[in-house]
Amino acid sequence: MKMPTKILRKPTPPPGEKAKEVIEKVKKYEMPITGILFHATSDWPLIFAQGKGAVLTDLEGNEYIDFNGGFGSASTGYCHPTVVEYAKEQLEKLTLAGGRLLHPVRAELAEKIVKISPGGLDKKVLMANVGTEAVEIAIKIAHASTGKPEIVAFHGGFHGRFHGAMALSSNRMVKKGYYPWMPGVIHVPYANCFRCAFGKEYPDCGMQCLQYLETVISDPGSGASEIAAIFVEPLQGFEGFAVVPPDEFMPGLRKICDEHDILLVADEVYSGFGRTGKWFACEHYNVTPDIMTSGKGAASGLPFACVVAKDKVVDKLIEKGVVHSATFLANPVSCAAAVATLKVIEEENLLENCARVGEYLLSCLRDWFSDNGFKGEVRGKGLFIGVEFVKDLEKKKPETDLPAKICNESVKRGLFVEVGGRFRNCLRITPPLVLSKEQVDKATEILDEVAKAIR
Repeated sequence: MKMPTKILRKPTPPPGEKAKEVIEKVKKYEMPITGILFHATSDWPLIFAQGKGAVLTDLEGNEYIDFNGGFGSASTGYCHPTVVEYAKEQLEKLTLAGGRLLHPVRAELAEKIVKISPGGLDKKVLMANVGTEAVEIAIKIAHASTGKPEIVAFHGGFHGRFHGAMALSSNRMVKKGYYPWMPGVIHVPYANCFRCAFGKEYPDCGMQCLQYLETVISDPGSGASEIAAIFVEPLQGFEGFAVVPPDEFMPGLRKICDEHDILLVADEVYSGFGRTGKWFACEHYNVTPDIMTSGKGAASGLPFACVVAKDKVVDKLIEKGVVHSATFLANPVSCAAAVATLKVIEEENLLENCARVGEYLLSCLRDWFSDNGFKGEVRGKGLFIGVEFVKDLEKKKPETDLPAKICNESVKRGLFVEVGGRFRNCLRITPPLVLSKEQVDKATEILDEVAKAIR
């Protein structure tokens, strides 16, 4: 697909009359707890009418290069013709095959996911609808297959908003008011070298985070007793944002899990299906998890997620006779969209495009960051990028005003980017994998204008 680089701007800024009607109706009938009408990145909730590739269009006809990408879900871009064709064809054939009922597209997709997942073919997939659900299933599998009650998760981690997934997540605002949380979760520091919990500097730290984890597991006085699994994001998303650990971290976790008979669960809901320039982020570290969750970009925006587990884990479930099903599990339309998405990623070399354009975007952002005297860190892999702002590099006190200003001014000029990070001091950048270098150049031009405007 050829992506347009010119961004159309109308003389009348949003929200127009049609947009205001939508806003008022949402205010009247939807629960406000989604926060959508208290938009973190603009003075108004943007009302998008359509999208094509990496460009969104609002109800007023203004176009935006999309650096959000549906929170990383719009992998092949908006309304890719192949995805639309596959989904439309399936809509005209069969729209539901509930729970345990089979259909051909389900079988085709299952085979494909197993083949592209890390490791060999000695694993099975279980399909779900959203990432949080996939994490809930992975928690159930970890508990059931091991018979152990405890799970280790990491500071700065985000695994979803359902009950178990929320307990694994570390952010206070995600959990606020929803107690009691699932018991048995132990949180330990992640390998966030920009904000080391131990005050160390990499690589002289000796990977203190792994040493601490080993102590938690081994020390009889640590409070940990029977650990079923360690849940980890190979690249931390949402809370981080896009925190990239040292190369030793994931292999170190694999080693610890093997030595202590603990399952390694990689949560790739955000980072999977091409987001980092490989099918899955684990591949950057040559690590095969025992269980892996993924979703978001798998079906180009349609609800789909999955859990992949090694046969040794699945065999334990079979021995114990446990079952899991759901009405919309492996929905035919979502499966068709996922099959089409994987086809497009392969045929249009989007993994290569993601790695190449991602590296170019990272370089442009670092130059922009440095040229404008910002303090903090620009990091990421592929098109999974975070830009963190701090007031000073010594104490790393979060700079929360700048990101919001940058997002506001960017939206006015045709670039849609959002605030993220645990302190709300990051730009989170996860555009569609079809993003072009020309669009990066245009986005950089907008960011240059923004930097001048906020001075």
